[in-house]
Amino acid sequence: MKTKRTKKQLEARRLLAAELFEQGIRPAEVARRFDVTVGAASHWFKSWPEGGTEALRSKPHPGSKPRLPRRQWDALARLLLEGPRAHGFPTELWTLRRVADVIERRFGVRYDISQVSRILRAMRLSGSLGDSQSLLETFLSLRPLS
Repeated sequence: MKTKRTKKQLEARRLLAAELFEQGIRPAEVARRFDVTVGAASHWFKSWPEGGTEALRSKPHPGSKPRLPRRQWDALARLLLEGPRAHGFPTELWTLRRVADVIERRFGVRYDISQVSRILRAMRLSGSLGDSQSLLETFLSLRPLS
């Protein structure tokens, strides 16, 4: 199995390939040296004369904008700190379904529970849901200061 490389490493490999292209080395030989497909090396070779090394640099792939932006995480943490009963639930146990319901009611954003789980992990709250008292403190203490 091949080693997973970072974007920076992949970019460096493409830039080294450009140096070899400048020396007249053909894509098939570049592919052999870098252990990539001839198709990949040929793609680099075609991009390189048109845009130079800039064409071989990594480009950002930001994805779609989050429906619940990070700036709203503080508000979500505070809502969760109020406890489930404050939001109309019969017990003091937070579940992913309940958190999803609060997010939908408060922010107008509907999430599947799998996405709620990812949001809570990103907020570093996934293990804290049962303990409403430490929820906000956990979130606030782990996030970087602005």
